[in-house]
This record gives sequence, structure tokens and C-alpha cells, in this order.
Amino acid sequence: MLGDLLPWAEIEKRYNFKLNNQVKGAGNKPARLIIGAMIIKHKLNLGDEETIQMIQENPYMQYMCGLPEYTTKPVFDPSLFVTIRKRISEEELNDMTVSLLKEQRIKQEEKRKDEEGPDKGNSPEPPSPAPANPDAQEFTDSKGTLPTLTPERDYIYVDLKSQFRFSTDKLGTLRFYGDISHTLPDILSLVTYPDMADPQYIIYGNEALKKSTKYNLRSSYNKDLISYRADSSKVTRQLSANLNVAFIENDFTNLMTYDRVSGEVTSTPINVPGNWYGSLGTNFTTPLDRSQRFWLDVSANAHIHHTNSYAVVGHKDEQPMLNSNYLHAYSAKVKPRAKFSNIDASIAYELTLENNRSTYIAGNNKELWQHHIQGRLTWQLPWSLNFDAVINYQNYAAYHADRKRMDWLIMDFSIERYFLKGKNLLVEISAHDLLNENTGFTRMYDATSLTNTYNNTLGRYAMLSVKYRFATKKKLLLYILGDVYG
Repeated sequence: MLGDLLPWAEIEKRYNFKLNNQVKGAGNKPARLIIGAMIIKHKLNLGDEETIQMIQENPYMQYMCGLPEYTTKPVFDPSLFVTIRKRISEEELNDMTVSLLKEQRIKQEEKRKDEEGPDKGNSPEPPSPAPANPDAQEFTDSKGTLPTLTPERDYIYVDLKSQFRFSTDKLGTLRFYGDISHTLPDILSLVTYPDMADPQYIIYGNEALKKSTKYNLRSSYNKDLISYRADSSKVTRQLSANLNVAFIENDFTNLMTYDRVSGEVTSTPINVPGNWYGSLGTNFTTPLDRSQRFWLDVSANAHIHHTNSYAVVGHKDEQPMLNSNYLHAYSAKVKPRAKFSNIDASIAYELTLENNRSTYIAGNNKELWQHHIQGRLTWQLPWSLNFDAVINYQNYAAYHADRKRMDWLIMDFSIERYFLKGKNLLVEISAHDLLNENTGFTRMYDATSLTNTYNNTLGRYAMLSVKYRFATKKKLLLYILGDVYG
């Protein structure tokens, strides 16, 4: 571990000399805390606030900064980075750290040679090693050779699914879906190997991993609420609801350990009990006027996820700490809609509240509001042209110390037309992300937090699609699709 290699006592002397504390005041933060934070900041290419947030959430980084025990509080105010950069440049900090690290390694090498003595290592013939098994794969850690595992296991599993439906004109339609499924551990979860970039980081295999069993129950309800006005006109309102509950037995997670004495970090796949999630949603659609040209959709949804994970900080033989994580997400959506002979337009607004709580992880995300607005227009133009346009505005709260927000405005449109007598040929021209604001953002739920991920995306592009349908007397349809991207 880098934290165990650096000569912190010498770094503190040079660091205080660079700051000239006798003239400008004594720094009340230890040198290891400041230098460790600076190393983390530049190695991971983080901002000032992101660095403090990362250290606040990660016990290994807190050890790197010399903290005696895990804390959920910020190690210092991010504005301190600005003060440090004014008094000591990044180049001076890098040169000081690299030179001291080289000196420390030279001293360690000299100490090792002194301990071995003048006669060791000078034997004319080293002892012959034991015959090696060409099929075995052995790795070494700080204490010797790791056990060789044979990644071979036999699993027997059965997937069961069932469906039940009950329907009457008076009560509506109620459906139940039940299934039991299994997930097998990945073959890599059975193998032990070190990280070649850091031999003290060991990924242990676990041949005792059990298969994961998921019990899932889903249900849905639909009902048409029909009424008649005084003029005998028919009004149909729609009500729907859905429920989804799943319990996962022997779910997979990683047990992380960090030994403060040896500096060894390990990751071991294990089975954990008690993971489950549930969701409940409802939707109601109703016309707003007598002619039924104006409609309103109202929906509400609730999601709860519970996951367990474990970690050990201190000595790997200590009792693992359980992190019980709960994610709550609640959303409400309102969608007015207008329908005319050749135009169908709608605009929807969705408000979501997300709340993430865990046992010991400091990065709990508390009461973050998300906004999503979507407008859609479908228009039947002259010459049998169909025009469709969609505008999406999304406003997300980022999970950083400054809680900054991200705004997107994504615009798509397409024009299509059918040709030939039987409308067998369809030609469509479409353009996507006209403002080029799609950053490839995705949000994922894991065992301890919500994670924002950015992926490389195509960005603004246009597409030409040509579809031709062949119809035979047997009603056999064959589609030929040609896409041209630009």
C-alpha cells in the first residue's frame, strides 16, 4: 500500500518548511492528511468537493490520510485545497513526494541486505525447486503462496413460473404472476488471483458459493369505469394498479477486508441473505370534456430496495461489519393530452423523491428531488406524411458534496410515409438529440448507494430507414430493413 511506503515524518518536515508556518501561521491539519488527500485528488482526477466526499465514504482512503479510525464527517473543508495550492504548487508537491519515496525505497533495500547478511544469496547452486504442476496456477501474497482452487462446481436448479387470471365485467381484471428462478455464480468468483498492479490486493475465490434463488410475485389490476351522460353518450375511464415483490435468497456480494498491519486488501465473493425489493404503482385516465378530445393521465409509484453488504477494516480476522442499505423512491406523474382528427399532443411532468440510507456509509443521499418533463406531438400532414416529435427535459441532482444539478434538453423528431398500393414500403427520416446534450448518463442502485455513470454515446445523429413488406397468400410477412446513419 502506498500509505505504508511513504516516509510521513520526513514529508511533514518538508511540508511545513514549504508552508513557512513560522511566518504565516501553524497549520492545524496534519501533513499526512493534506498530502494524502492531494494524492487521492490527483490520482483519481477529482474536484475539491468530490475528493472530500470520496474520502468521507471510503475507509481505505481515510487510512491513507492517517486517520486513526473510520469517521463519517468531512476530513476538512474543500476550500482548504485553494489555500494549499497558493502556498505550495502541484509540481513542488509531486517532486517532494517522489524524491522521498525513492529515498525510502533505497533505505528499505539497504536494510533488507543488512538483515540477509553477506553470505546469503551467494550460494553457487541454489536449491532445486519442487517439480511444478503445469496445470496449477499459484499466486503469492505477503505471507506466501495462496491456495490453488479448481474452478469446477455442479449446480442443479429448476425455474418455475405460474400465472392466474380472474376477470369480470363488474370487478375488472386481476392477474397474478409467480416465478422462482436461480442465478449461478460467475466462474471467476471461484478463482483466487492478485491484482497484477498491486500484489497486496487479493481477489479470493469462494468454491462454497451457493446458487442464488429469487422468489418473485407480480400482480396487476385493470378496470374500465363506464358511465353514461344524460344524452346517452358513453364515457370510459381507466383505472390500473400493479404490485411487484421479490425476495432473493443467497444473493451475491463481496466481502472487503483491509489489514492495517500488513496493508493487504482482499475481496471475497459471499452469499448474503435478506435482500428484497418491492414496487407499487397506480394509474388513472379520464376525459376532461364532453367531446373526449382532452384527457388527463395521473399516476403514482413507490419503490423500496433493501440490500446487505459486509466489510472489515482493521484486521482481516475481525468480525465483518454489516451495512444494511435501504433505497426509497417515490414519484408522481401528471399528463394532460389533446386528441384531434390529425393531431395528438401531450405534455407530462414527473416528480421523483429519492432517499438512500445505510448503516455505516457516510454518503447517504437524503431527499433528492428529480424532475422530468416530456412533450410529444404526432401530426398527420398532407401527402400522407406522419410527423412525430419528442422533447425531454431532465433535471437530476448529482451525488457530490456540492449537490450540483444536471439539466438536459433532448429533442428527437421523425417523418415517415407509406408508398405503393398496399402500403408495403415505408420510408422514415429521423433526427436524434438535436442539441447534442445526451451525455450517456445512467443511474444504478448498488448495495451502498446510488451511482451516476457516464458512457460514450453517439450524440447528435440522423437516420434513414427503409422497410419493405412482402405478403404472400399464406400471410407470411418478411421485412427488409435498411438503415443509413449520418
